[in-house]
Amino acid sequence: MKTFITSILLFMLMAGELAAHLPNGAWAPPTTPATNVTFSSIDGDRMAVQWIKGNGANRIVIARKDGAVTATPQNGINYNASATMGAGNEIAPGEFIVFNGTGNSFTLTGLTANNTYHVAVFEYNGTGATIEYLASNPARNSHATLSAPTIQPTLPVLSNIIGHSMSLGWKKGNGSGRVVIAREGAAVNVNPTDLVNYTANSSFGSGSQIGNGNYVVYEGTGESVAIDNLKPSTTYYFSIFEYSGSQGFVYATTNPASISGTTLPRPTVPASAFSFTTVEGDRLGISMQKGNGAGRIIIAKQGGPVTAVPEEGVAYTGNTTFGLGQEIKPGEFILSSGLSNSYNVLGLTPGTTYHFAVYEFDGSGTGTAYLTATGLTASQSTVSAPTQAASNISFSNLQSSAVTIQWQNGNGAKRLVVVRRTDPVNALPVDLKTYSGSAGFGSGATIGGGYSVYSNNGNTVTVSGLSGGTTYHVAIFEYNGSTQPVYITTGYPTASFSTSQAPTQAATNMQFTNLEGNKMKVTWQPGNGNRRLVIARAGEAVSFKPTDNTNYTASPLLGSGQQVAPGEYVVYNNGGSNDVTVSNLVPGVTYHFAVFECNNISGGNYYLTNAYLAGSQGTISAPTTNSTALSFNNINGSSLSLAWVKGNGGNRLVLAKAGSAVDATPADLSSYTGNASFGTGAQLGTGNYVVYNNSGNTATITNLEPGITYHFKVFEYNGSSAPVYLTAGALTGSQTTLERPSVASSDLNYQGTEGNKMTVKWTIGNGVRRILIGRQGAPVSARPQEGVTYTGNTVFGSGQEIAPGEFVLNNNIFPEAAITNLLPNTVYHFAVFEYDGSGVNTRYLTSSFAAGSQATIGQPTVQAKTVLFSSIASNSINVNWTNGNGASRMVIARKGAPVSITPQDLQMYSNNASFGTPSTLVGPEHYCVFKGTASNVTVTNLTPGTTYYFAVFEYNGFSGPVHNTSLTAVNSATTLGPPTAPASTITFSNAGVGTALTLSWSNGSGQKRLVLVKEGTAVDALPADNVSYSANTFFGSGDQLGNGNYAVHSGTGDNVTITNLLPGKSYHVAVFEYNQFATGPLYLVNNPARASFNGFMLPVKLLSFSGTITSDKAVLTWETSAEINSKQFNIERSADGSQYTTIGSVAASGNSDLVKTYTFEDRNALAVGYYRLRMVDADGRSELSKVIKLENRSSGQVSLHVYPTRVSTSVNVSVNSSQQERISIQVLDMNGRLVKREQRDVVKGVNVITLQVAGLTKGIYIVHGAVGGEPFSERFVKE
Repeated sequence: MKTFITSILLFMLMAGELAAHLPNGAWAPPTTPATNVTFSSIDGDRMAVQWIKGNGANRIVIARKDGAVTATPQNGINYNASATMGAGNEIAPGEFIVFNGTGNSFTLTGLTANNTYHVAVFEYNGTGATIEYLASNPARNSHATLSAPTIQPTLPVLSNIIGHSMSLGWKKGNGSGRVVIAREGAAVNVNPTDLVNYTANSSFGSGSQIGNGNYVVYEGTGESVAIDNLKPSTTYYFSIFEYSGSQGFVYATTNPASISGTTLPRPTVPASAFSFTTVEGDRLGISMQKGNGAGRIIIAKQGGPVTAVPEEGVAYTGNTTFGLGQEIKPGEFILSSGLSNSYNVLGLTPGTTYHFAVYEFDGSGTGTAYLTATGLTASQSTVSAPTQAASNISFSNLQSSAVTIQWQNGNGAKRLVVVRRTDPVNALPVDLKTYSGSAGFGSGATIGGGYSVYSNNGNTVTVSGLSGGTTYHVAIFEYNGSTQPVYITTGYPTASFSTSQAPTQAATNMQFTNLEGNKMKVTWQPGNGNRRLVIARAGEAVSFKPTDNTNYTASPLLGSGQQVAPGEYVVYNNGGSNDVTVSNLVPGVTYHFAVFECNNISGGNYYLTNAYLAGSQGTISAPTTNSTALSFNNINGSSLSLAWVKGNGGNRLVLAKAGSAVDATPADLSSYTGNASFGTGAQLGTGNYVVYNNSGNTATITNLEPGITYHFKVFEYNGSSAPVYLTAGALTGSQTTLERPSVASSDLNYQGTEGNKMTVKWTIGNGVRRILIGRQGAPVSARPQEGVTYTGNTVFGSGQEIAPGEFVLNNNIFPEAAITNLLPNTVYHFAVFEYDGSGVNTRYLTSSFAAGSQATIGQPTVQAKTVLFSSIASNSINVNWTNGNGASRMVIARKGAPVSITPQDLQMYSNNASFGTPSTLVGPEHYCVFKGTASNVTVTNLTPGTTYYFAVFEYNGFSGPVHNTSLTAVNSATTLGPPTAPASTITFSNAGVGTALTLSWSNGSGQKRLVLVKEGTAVDALPADNVSYSANTFFGSGDQLGNGNYAVHSGTGDNVTITNLLPGKSYHVAVFEYNQFATGPLYLVNNPARASFNGFMLPVKLLSFSGTITSDKAVLTWETSAEINSKQFNIERSADGSQYTTIGSVAASGNSDLVKTYTFEDRNALAVGYYRLRMVDADGRSELSKVIKLENRSSGQVSLHVYPTRVSTSVNVSVNSSQQERISIQVLDMNGRLVKREQRDVVKGVNVITLQVAGLTKGIYIVHGAVGGEPFSERFVKE
């Protein structure tokens, strides 16, 4: 069932393919369009686009900004796509190909924030010139990129303030995340730039810097950050900006949450938990728990407590080697002044007490502030020598080369064991020096003439590597410490011992390998002597035992070494190995061996004879059973195979002779080289050749002559390098080879076909060699002649002409030949003849042979077409085209004039996309910029503002190409210089607050644009080519050009919201188009778009805004002194002071210069409610009032109001207090800087305080104060 369903699906797929592919080779357009375009992962500069496929093989997607797609793709054109908006083919003005492929999704990039993008998906079938689009009913949809959040963070609060850090918290706005910008000593004076992702680092000064001194200290989705690396007693200002997006951020830059705080003058928590991690003779490892300072200073003193205290504003230099740091007081030294809390203190004296003091600090240099009221102290002594030495040295397991030493430990932490040969230990260990121990005598550290054999905390060691018959002396030294020890060198114990002379352990495990007729290899496992003696004897066990102080002469050639008893010979006398290969043996004889361990001490030999290793083994003998049943197969004129049934030998040797019986016999103990190529192996006698020498039962013999009888003889043998043969009754046989080959070559095929060459391949027959004959235009008719050898040459026409126009191309053993010197688009015929023999004995198989034909390649019949351009820059152009039917194509480019040269057949051209590369010159001024199978190339190294001409030529082949030289696929394009069309139509709109302005414009022809703004007078500076300017929407913070011309935007958009503007001021704008290149931007400075804005007008002059609450009803009252074009007051309420909703509205007076009073009742008042007015202008602009908080409580209401809102010399502050108290009133400018502060006493009830502000500069100011513990803020304008 599963197979049946699979077959049905396959049939349906094939049917669909056949339906789309018409019989004449053309393609039909798809019949079902794509559907259901959706968008995801929306960001400020990108979005993912998905759809459901139609029934086309492929599809393209067209995208357009701020308008529906109107273009329709043209049949026969394959468009170049780029997912970066504007980089693909522009199919219509502002409409770009952003996808071309088989898939159903992609990510569209290169977008601008807060713009709507429209897409249309067109299905198509075919490739190149055969493309057919389904132009009707494309899938369509649109979506906007992200815009800035509408609610900034609120309620900023600082906590955990210490001398070098503080924590900042806030309540989130409605963005995806937020950035925190910090500045030291002054308010933040920049805005983040849209689509720029900043690097944040909570270590102040390490994150991205925007403008001068503004650092990004946080970027993320949370509501808090701990900022470090601050200076003590310093004020830091923070602004929190919401953003939308995850990769292309879009920032809210108006009214960010702002706050400032001052760090403490010094740390408040000292270091604690002082500990000593290592204690040695000349050093101490110290560690402590950090306090809350940025760093800490450590002072050390020898012999008494530290008395020095660091001085304020002084930075000290430390050194962890005691005495080398700054001496802050006599004998008191700075060890460290830094961030760490652990150190190794060096340069100390053993057995001495050192005292330490630790003080936390903040700041650096002259700003260093110490916590000296409380510090951390500690003391510790370095290690001293033990007071009780080791004792009771004893020895056990005494051998000629090893001994075990035991002792009773003293009261040291560890002990050092020194052993010296012959003489007593004559040197003492040096304090603070370690001696590595090794139980192998002579391998450990040297001390005088002795060696360290042990350095640890145990009480025993087994020492090896000793010499037999030798006296050794031992001394043991107790010590304390580890890496810098201190030793007790008085009263230490000593002792001595002597090793035995003869070995005590015999060799073991005798084995025999590499057995031959005249030799064998004897191996053993050594005993504990430093050398050994091996004696061999034929036929009987060894009876001799060596004598001490006697040296015996050895030779592995049996009978050549010293004979120590009748028939018993020394074959080995050495200590460097555990084997010997004994030769000069007789086949089939048993040999006996004895291995004696020996110690050579001072030239004397001492043997272990009461125990020794003995064994025996026989040499190999001849086999007893011959091979049988010799047979022959696979017989032809040059080779045959033979097989036999094995005898009982380990191997066998086969002799062969031509024309007569084998008349030679292999000799015992002689090894012969075999080779299956007759006449190549070893020759025995005359004409007897070894054709096989191995352990198998088959062989294939080659290099035979046709029609000759060959005789064979098979000998069994044992052994390898010195074999023993069974020669009596050896197996024999003979066989005659065929007169000529019997199997012809076959399966002629062709590879690497070019215009002038090809490789001919075939499957070989059973001849030893073969000849290849070629002919142009007609089948091969010639036949090779018997007894004739022909000369071949793969250059067509250069080999032997066997018949008119028929040439021998090849004569060898191989199954292929690479033929050259051919003509394009021409048919060549070939024939392959097998043969055996050579010279006059050459025998050809002509009754059957391999034959075939193949044409060289010709030029393509369909030329490329539709040359288009995209991504045109000042020095590069992307050229794309529709391929013809060639295997490849080349592109020729020319500067300033049409292409007039065509490529030559059979010539290989170099190519390089960098125009003008000398090696790619096709002809004068013509360069090859592309060769390959693709349909586009980006050509570089072009001159800006210059026209380049291109021609595309299809070709077949590779190293011998043939071209279609028709000049039909041609086009030209001009590289970019500065833009030609300026921006236009600047418009202004209110951003919703009185200090921000949104300006929009219509883009010109540039890739990007630079916006300059100047206060008071027209923009009077021009941007310079190849100079990039840093822009910032916070007016006055971007780069300044000339005097007062500030960059507020530099990018691809068509609008910008500018902040930090002042009411009543006029602002002038100029928009310069530019194109961006690798070398820098090129600006269009002629006729930039210009406009001016005549300043902000406060639509409503709000005198007061207050409220009362009783039961569940709140009554709001406000007064205005003037209204201009006002429409209404929207009343907004919040339960938390963050999220507001509109609960009603009151109509405004429109235009008035009289005092107007308004009221509004909230009959569903909250227990605690926050209220504000949104004052709406007739043109839709709005401004927010202050926020008042109404709380239903019995103690009465408190409030603070400022009036009037526009002043020149003084401003009144109305304070309604529920008690007699002292309040602090602060006046801040719009950058958060404190410009005035006053302390005033108020009584219960209403109080009026007059503040003198004549000395303030013109601008907007904020009055902060707290009444009854409640904070209030009011705004006024100084004119």
